[in-house]
Amino acid sequence: MSHVSATLSGLTTIRANNQIDVYEKKHYLSRDDHTRCWMLFQAASGWLSLRLELLTMVLAMIATFLLVTLKDAVGADVAGLALVYINNMIGGLQYMVKQYTETEN
Repeated sequence: MSHVSATLSGLTTIRANNQIDVYEKKHYLSRDDHTRCWMLFQAASGWLSLRLELLTMVLAMIATFLLVTLKDAVGADVAGLALVYINNMIGGLQYMVKQYTETEN
């Protein structure tokens, strides 16, 4: 961003010295570097999303199987409440991890 603002500030000097091609190449190289980093970040975010989805799916399946196997010890109201809490916890966990990774970057 500073390259763009510096170029715009010195635009008359760049044109007077016929250096347009040099600054165009610098701009394209900077933009390509930024795009590479952004695409890598998007790929890593997708990978993390997939892993979180798999982890939370396994957690929900384990909790559901435990509640079904313990149906004599756990009432239907407690089992339903546990499933709702697990579902909410899963959504909150994914949101927190995604926000943390975006803040870190």
